[in-house]
Amino acid sequence: MAQGSIALATSSTWRVTGEIKWWSTKYDSGNYSLVDIEIWVYMNGYGIDGTGSGTFDVNGSLDRQYNPYCNVEYGGSGNIRVFTRSGIRVDHNSNGDGSVTLGAWMDFSFAGVYNLTGSGVAYMDHIDRHPTLDLNEVSKTATSITVKATSNNGITPTKYYFTCGNSTKETTSNQVTFDNLTPNTPYTIKCKGYANNDYGVETTKIITTNRQNSISNIGDFTLDGVTFTITGNPNDKSTIKILVGNTVVATRTNVGVGQYTLTLTDAEKETIYRLMGNNSSIGAVIRIDTGGATLDYNKNITLTGDVFSCSINVGGTIKKGKVWVGTPSGNKQGIFTIGTSNGNKRGR
Repeated sequence: MAQGSIALATSSTWRVTGEIKWWSTKYDSGNYSLVDIEIWVYMNGYGIDGTGSGTFDVNGSLDRQYNPYCNVEYGGSGNIRVFTRSGIRVDHNSNGDGSVTLGAWMDFSFAGVYNLTGSGVAYMDHIDRHPTLDLNEVSKTATSITVKATSNNGITPTKYYFTCGNSTKETTSNQVTFDNLTPNTPYTIKCKGYANNDYGVETTKIITTNRQNSISNIGDFTLDGVTFTITGNPNDKSTIKILVGNTVVATRTNVGVGQYTLTLTDAEKETIYRLMGNNSSIGAVIRIDTGGATLDYNKNITLTGDVFSCSINVGGTIKKGKVWVGTPSGNKQGIFTIGTSNGNKRGR
């Protein structure tokens, strides 16, 4: 607490003086002080019994008018508190220093005391400036949140301390990303800035991750592929995979929300046929991965048609060709099998 006094005097008589007593309380987080004052009149063998006029100034401007009352008989002595004022706010500068000019004037003309006055500067306690921050969301996905901290009191941190759940990051950058989060989950993110040998007040923001992108309306697999609908956040992109057993037979990246058709390439279809063996259909999984969070959907693959080439023995020479089936609508490519000593085999 800072405190002090400012003398008041009058040319009327040296026996009547006065004083502005002041004391202040600093508030570090807001970079300001609150000042309380008392105005006293001192009489030394010169009594004043009655009410006069007075003003109190702050930084050269009128703050209050008041009527000082003294009840000391003529020729007597006494000290009288004639005015009080509380909670005068003094904002400190960016260095943490603050001051205020206080002044008072009184007139007791009925007692022959004129212009009892004085002013002076009251200096506040220094406040070590520590940053206070605003914390804002920059972006988010189903599994990540990016935030940015900015100073709101003019003190730029030399480093920042971020927390999100059990994850902490101390960095000189005011922007960080927290990954490997759970979709559709609220996270409390905190940050405080370091400057002038200490951290400032911690600020907090609650941010909920996006809902995990999902798949619905899965159609039947055809020779060309499969159509389905991706729902979720339009800002999140997903990776789509088709798995047969532990084998990934197709991958598509950077897929947005909406209706989507995964068109199989010839090579992907050949891989699926190979994995089918003698079966007409095979169990598969459609997997959607958004930022590391995955969802799987079971789906049978039954491909009709064929893109395999076949090997034909022509005069002892193996020739490669395509298998076509004549239909009333014209020649169509089809699936074919060849009987061998080991059973029917799908042809190439």
